[in-house]
Amino acid sequence: MADDDARVTLTVGPGETYRTINAAVGAAQAGARILVRAGSYRESIFIIDDLEIVGEPGAELTGKPWAIGVEGATVRLEQLAIRAGSAGLGGFLDRLKGDPELPTVSASSGTLELVECDVTGGKSAAIGVLGGATRLRRCRIHDGPSVGLQVHGIEDQSEVQLEDTEIADFAGGCIVVAGSSAKASLTGGRLSGGAEPGVAVLDGARAEIAGADIGGVKGVGVYVSGAGTTAAITGCRIHDCDDDGVTITDHATATVEDCELWGNVDEIAVFGEEATATVSGCTLRDGRAPGIHLAEGGSASISRTAVIRCARAGVMAEGPATTIELRDSVIRESDGYGLGAGGGVRGTIEGNEIVENLFSGITLNGDVSGMMVTNNVIRANGGLSAGVVQDGARPTLRGNRIAAVVPWRAIETKLPSTADDNIEPPDLTPRAAVPGPRPAVGARLGLGVMPMALAFDGAGSLWVANLDPAMACRIDEASARVDRIVALRHPDIADAELGALSLAVAGDRLYVACMALRPPEESLPGLIAEIDPVTGTVKDWIRLQRGMPVSLCHADGVLWAALTGANAVARIELSGARMSREVATIHEPAAIVAGHGGIWVAGERPRLQRLDPASGRVVRTVDLDPVAGLAVTPDAIVAAVPKRGRPDAAALAGEPSSRLVEIDPGADRVRRKLPIAIARAVGHGPAGLWAAPSDAVVQIDAAFAGFAQTVEVGTIANAIAVGRDHVWVLYPYSVGFLSTESAPGTLVRVDLA
Repeated sequence: MADDDARVTLTVGPGETYRTINAAVGAAQAGARILVRAGSYRESIFIIDDLEIVGEPGAELTGKPWAIGVEGATVRLEQLAIRAGSAGLGGFLDRLKGDPELPTVSASSGTLELVECDVTGGKSAAIGVLGGATRLRRCRIHDGPSVGLQVHGIEDQSEVQLEDTEIADFAGGCIVVAGSSAKASLTGGRLSGGAEPGVAVLDGARAEIAGADIGGVKGVGVYVSGAGTTAAITGCRIHDCDDDGVTITDHATATVEDCELWGNVDEIAVFGEEATATVSGCTLRDGRAPGIHLAEGGSASISRTAVIRCARAGVMAEGPATTIELRDSVIRESDGYGLGAGGGVRGTIEGNEIVENLFSGITLNGDVSGMMVTNNVIRANGGLSAGVVQDGARPTLRGNRIAAVVPWRAIETKLPSTADDNIEPPDLTPRAAVPGPRPAVGARLGLGVMPMALAFDGAGSLWVANLDPAMACRIDEASARVDRIVALRHPDIADAELGALSLAVAGDRLYVACMALRPPEESLPGLIAEIDPVTGTVKDWIRLQRGMPVSLCHADGVLWAALTGANAVARIELSGARMSREVATIHEPAAIVAGHGGIWVAGERPRLQRLDPASGRVVRTVDLDPVAGLAVTPDAIVAAVPKRGRPDAAALAGEPSSRLVEIDPGADRVRRKLPIAIARAVGHGPAGLWAAPSDAVVQIDAAFAGFAQTVEVGTIANAIAVGRDHVWVLYPYSVGFLSTESAPGTLVRVDLA
């Protein structure tokens, strides 16, 4: 380009020498400057000589169907609004002849610079680079059905530099860089919107992305794929994408350094053979899936990185040939495990802090004999084995500090027992108060088993019954941690594997209903364990004649059991010989409660039956649809009646499709009904009547006409325990688990004051 002092300036506009930009381009000598006055110019310009075109504010060029093409020249465009118009008849004839649709602005060789330009896309890309060097500074590229910036480097070198440029709302993605001769450097700026990746680096291309904000795209934030493809992502913010924040796959290599990623699916995903990532100095938070996910032979070296509040796991690695190195990093508050690995994964986990995750700090399964786990601090995690779970794995464990909730060794997992590891006492540090208005979720505990029922004992301590393996767990309310486990193994049938189904409290004793999951003989009956909550020991067993006790209740020294398989209710005197006696025939009994002078039993058929406590005979029937849960209030029996059959779309969306039914115990009839969404659990306590519709827990107002308080908590609950300061909600099948494992359960504490 010519020096400013010697440059010839041609002016375009109404009343000027040149009425069109094309006329000025045709008349200009190489190195000339063209000044475009404010106005609308409907033309397409092809430039083969060195030129500078500068627009005054309000200068807009609309091409049909493309606007500017540059070949073999050095061209600078400044302060122009550049649009792609409709193709018109000429474009239609071009397509009939097989001519491709061109970008709004295209460069096939030479050098093109755009400064403070505003460009929109037409049928093709807004800006297309097929060779040469292109530079965009402080531009805005927006709105189009294709790609914002497309860089192809197949035969000729194509290099693009972007500085402080915004690219938004393109259906085909903001930037696509493809081909072994293509390179893009992006500094600052923002990419957003659209239906495809923010940046796609493909087929051997190279990209350097520094200090950019990539958010709200409908696909992946940065997608890197193909042999020889490399990307360096530094100091960026990548957030709120509908897919992963960064995906590296198919033999590609990427570094992610000093970046912040949040609100994506996987924050960083590395999939496929020889896909390689180096992650350092980053913060990954609030992901809708694992913070870092490796699979199918991908590998990652992760250091000095914080992974916070991600779903399923902070870091997940799975599959043969997958390799992970995780050093000097922090993984905390995930909705699943801190680190989950299995299926042949190899690597080193060293010098990390893995704390306050919903389930176990580290879980390893399958063949992970090549895994080294050394010198980590693993504490304050959930799960019954809250430090390291080894499900058939044989890793090397050395020098770790593990503060497990309770070192539980009788289930199908093992805690490390090497001399070099330090197994510390349970961490029962109270949870910090939740800021903001109450009620609110104050704590969650991932039990990692199959919890089925909740109950407060006579001293006010909360207990959970776990199906598989059979155990009763006491929960410390302040810390929301397990502080005692009682194993349920019958001494005379040691070969049987039992499962705990229900709880009942009678004075200073806790009763747990058990069934055989894998009995040594098919005729093994149900059992009820009597536990002393103070000592945490099983004091006695009550053997039933037949059937499995799915629900228990207690009244006046008598234990009542609803027996599935036997279609009966059993009555057990807790004094004397403690023999069970079947007193009522009820088809598939489920929930059972005692209150208002009766024993109330919900069966599979559409009815609720009231038994006389003295004789056990049915004295009254209340016609209802099948009942899922029962609660006793000071003046009523309340039944949760879910919708018949499978829930419909409205129910799954949280709209009312079920109901709570209030029954007058004096008249044995329905008093009031309240619509509610898929409610299966209802409970009453010092803090009133609560139910769990869909993904929330709600307090029912005194008039039984609506919700006094609502707290979003999770999925559909199967048990609620209501205290004075807390409401506890139990979800047996919750998010936060590896796909290779059965769904564990989550216990949620809602703080009321």
